[in-house]
Amino acid sequence: MGLVAVAALCLLTTSAIAQSPVGSWKGKINMKMPTLPANMPPSSKAMVQQQLAAVQKMVINLTMKKDQTYTVTTTGAPAGAGNQDDKGTWKQKGKTITMSSGKKTPNGANKPQDFILSADGKTLTLTIPGPSGANSGSIVFKKA
Repeated sequence: MGLVAVAALCLLTTSAIAQSPVGSWKGKINMKMPTLPANMPPSSKAMVQQQLAAVQKMVINLTMKKDQTYTVTTTGAPAGAGNQDDKGTWKQKGKTITMSSGKKTPNGANKPQDFILSADGKTLTLTIPGPSGANSGSIVFKKA
C-alpha cells in the first residue's frame, strides 16, 4: 500500500471516530483570581472576589444542532451583565469546534472561538485568554 493510501486511510479512520458536538450541553465558567494591586483597598478586593464568585455560579446552556448552528443562553449572570443569549454557526475539524457568534461587536468584527472536544465527546472546553495572553480560566461544557 502506498504512502498516500495509508495517509488517506488514517484520515478517514480519524474522521470516522471523531465525536460529534451535536446535542445539549451545560457549561460552567472556571476563572482564576486575577493578580490584584497590593495597595488595593480591602473593600475593592472583596468586590472583585464577589463578582468572580457570581460569574462562577453562572450556568450556560448550549444547544448544537446538526445544521451546524447553535444557540446559547446564560442564567445567573451578575447584575448589569445584560442579555447573554446568542446564536451562531459552528464547524468541526477533528477535535476542534470553531464557533462564530451571530452578534456583531462594536467594530463589526466577529472573532470565532475554538473549543476542544474531548476524545470521549463528553466535554467541550474553551480556554479564556487573559490580558497578557496567559490562560485566565476556561468554560467547560458537559453533555446534558
